[in-house]
Amino acid sequence: MSWRYRFHRWLHDSPGSPLRFAAVNLSILVLLGFIPGIVDATIGNDEMRGGLTVWFAFIVGISGVATFNVVVRLLALDYDEIKSQFEDAAD
Repeated sequence: MSWRYRFHRWLHDSPGSPLRFAAVNLSILVLLGFIPGIVDATIGNDEMRGGLTVWFAFIVGISGVATFNVVVRLLALDYDEIKSQFEDAAD
């Protein structure tokens, strides 16, 4: 089984996958959300600190989560057909 099918199975089609899926998405949201905050804290003006940076960080995090989920789904478009072939071969 290819690495992309294994990753899709680990993330979407195994015991404990809903909790794992939520944890992965939350970690991507938080990690990508911290990037604009850290950049603002290091090179931003003190008078302009915060403000729209919080919204921008949220948008960056949500965009990262959406992109990650789309890429994972695109990599495993034929997962159901491959899964049935592996199940038939195991029998």
